[in-house]
Amino acid sequence: MTPQKRAVAALSGLLMALLCALGGAQAAQAAGDATTNGTRVTNVPAQDRTLVLPPAPTETSARGDRGALAVPTISPSVTVSYANPGQQYGCEYGTMCAWAWDTSQNKWKIFHLYNCRTYTLYNWVGDGGWDNNQTTGTVARFYGSNGSTQVLDPSTAFERRHPESWDPVYFIRNC
Repeated sequence: MTPQKRAVAALSGLLMALLCALGGAQAAQAAGDATTNGTRVTNVPAQDRTLVLPPAPTETSARGDRGALAVPTISPSVTVSYANPGQQYGCEYGTMCAWAWDTSQNKWKIFHLYNCRTYTLYNWVGDGGWDNNQTTGTVARFYGSNGSTQVLDPSTAFERRHPESWDPVYFIRNC
């Protein structure tokens, strides 16, 4: 066999092995993943999703602790966008999007939590919500002022909630 034919045969074998591996991974993904507690996680195709943001909150629910108008911020900083009440909005796949009312803009301020970490919330008051469009198996948690007591039920990947009161929440761990 010539060196060229050996190279072609080796590449063909490598390609076949790769295709078999990908086919097995797709079959396992189509079957779903079983968790340790026996529940089944349904895999959702990776995609950006759209949602319709809720109406604007009442003025009293949009005020901070001292009566000042609330401008929500987060630390560490993340990508932020704005949307009007009732507007369709898309949350990128692999991201947890959380929104709070920004009285300075009179719009929903949407925070895109992509990196896995604990985020500190400032001036997140009244109703808001989130879209957990992270990868399968990712669970977000919401904590109160002491940072260790969970104040809302955990959010599994592909779950949305609104309205949800941000009043008791001081921290989000998105993963």
